[in-house]
Amino acid sequence: MNDPTKTIEDLQSAAAEARTALDWERAVALYTQALEREGVPSGVAYDLLDGRAACQQKLGDYASEAADLERMVSLGQEFDDVSLQVDALSRRSEVLYFLGETASAQRAAEDALAFATEAGDPRLEARSLYALLRSSESLSDYRRGQAWGEEALRLYRALGDERGAARTLYGVAYLSVWQGETTTARKQAQEALRLCRRQGDREGEAGALNVVGMTHTDVARRRALYFQALAIYEPVGNRERQNVMHNNIATAYLQLGLYGRASDYAERAVQFAREMGARQNLAYFLDTRAQAYLGRGETGDAERLFREGLSLVDEIGDRGVEGCYLLGLGRAAMARGEAEEASTLFAGAVDRWHETGAKGDQAVALAWQGAAHLAMGDLDGARAHTGEAVTLLEAGNVPADYLPQEVWWWRYLAMVASASQVEAQHAAPLQDAGWHALDRARAAVLESIATLRGAGLR
Repeated sequence: MNDPTKTIEDLQSAAAEARTALDWERAVALYTQALEREGVPSGVAYDLLDGRAACQQKLGDYASEAADLERMVSLGQEFDDVSLQVDALSRRSEVLYFLGETASAQRAAEDALAFATEAGDPRLEARSLYALLRSSESLSDYRRGQAWGEEALRLYRALGDERGAARTLYGVAYLSVWQGETTTARKQAQEALRLCRRQGDREGEAGALNVVGMTHTDVARRRALYFQALAIYEPVGNRERQNVMHNNIATAYLQLGLYGRASDYAERAVQFAREMGARQNLAYFLDTRAQAYLGRGETGDAERLFREGLSLVDEIGDRGVEGCYLLGLGRAAMARGEAEEASTLFAGAVDRWHETGAKGDQAVALAWQGAAHLAMGDLDGARAHTGEAVTLLEAGNVPADYLPQEVWWWRYLAMVASASQVEAQHAAPLQDAGWHALDRARAAVLESIATLRGAGLR
């Protein structure tokens, strides 16, 4: 309740105490009361908005956070304070990313970098470069994002800022995952994890654990790391990051074939993202929820969400995630027996991932394209597409969101089907290639469940 006897300073102090107690909603209410008082000095207003925006970020209230940060940008301009402007613009860029306002996020980060460069302040440059790294994710501009991240990392290291270096490292690692460079990504994320633990940065530690988990093909280990990250985010009340972990846990259950558990976690993630207007997160989460429907044989519901997600990523401009929806719709078309339609959709996914450099995911789409040609009786096409797919895997590319055994399985089926259609003297090489692919599929399956125990099924 608004207490008119309390001064602005009293309310600001009480809000700080609420933040220390991790009571983000009470802190927001107290900051709001202070801001609604008459005659709040501009400098105090900036500090109040700064605190409220930080709390809104924990709550996942992106629209309110973005509005406060916009006011902070204006105040920074009023004060002619480059440091305040760069901080507010960088943070606003990251919030706009979550809201799916890709172009605006990019512009805000570029403006921040321009101010920082003009000021010649390496700390501000590093901060704005990190914002550019984040904005590159929704643009699927992974190589440029990595370049920005590497420059930010160089600056943070020169400054001796381990916390900034750690956050940047796992941001760069995330982009490496999307490009199938999981060995590199794991090294980067593990270094980030070491730095976060040394700094006592618990939420940074959770972020690094999440990315380390993404690099594992052992799904039980991946799931365990996601739960470790969630266990850090829950006590501090960071709802936005809890929501991300719910989605990632759902992806692990999908890969274990536990579609009911996957549905539960994915539904939580989708509902929260809808409530908060987090369009970028929703663009990821709808795919997970749709895959769970598809795994349970609920093809109509799966297609409905795949189409919603495809429309959303088209608005955002995220070409990489667009590939996920095209692949999902292709799989749904296969489930309906529409192989020709599926082949066209899979070809679209191949093109998107070729554009973005996600070669591991491209291999999965090529394998499914081979499956569609197999269903149409086009054995030459089935062999050609699955052959391209295994070539990408053998070059060391790892799928970001899928398991490699899918690729080897479709290669096996393409080769044994081809062997059955030729004379015996020509069948042996095809059969050998088929058995080799089946053995690789078996090895991939065993690797994906290497540490799975009963606890991994709960």
